[in-house]
Amino acid sequence: MDWGDILKALKLPLKVLLPAIWFFSGVLLFFNDDILNELNLLEWSKKNGFVFGLLFVVSSCFIFVYCLHWMVNYIKRKTLKRRIFYEILDLNEVELSVIASLYKSADYSSTLDYNESIIQSLLRRSL
Repeated sequence: MDWGDILKALKLPLKVLLPAIWFFSGVLLFFNDDILNELNLLEWSKKNGFVFGLLFVVSSCFIFVYCLHWMVNYIKRKTLKRRIFYEILDLNEVELSVIASLYKSADYSSTLDYNESIIQSLLRRSL
C-alpha cells in the first residue's frame, strides 16, 4: 500500500497530521529510557532513532513555515482592510454615491459609463 493511499484512507488534514508526527517523533527522541521501556518502544526507538530525528526536524520546519505563512497572511489582511478603509475615506461625495449605487442595486451589478470622469477616477484608484 502506498503512503498516499494510507493518507487518503485516514482523511487527516495536514494541520492535524503534522503536529502529530512532530509530537510522536519528539516523544521517541526526548523521553526518558525508563518511560519508553514501559511503553515497549525503547528498542524500536533505538533502532530507528535517525528516522525519528529526521522526522522531528522536518516536521518542525514545516510547522515553523506554516506559522510564518499564517502570520504574514494575517498581517496582509489587516493592513489591506486598513488601507481600503482610508482610501474610502479619501473619496469625494460623488465617487461615494457611485459606489453606494452599486451596492444598493439588487443584483450587485450595474452598467456604468466608463467614459465619465468619475468612473475613470475610480478605475485609476482601483476601487
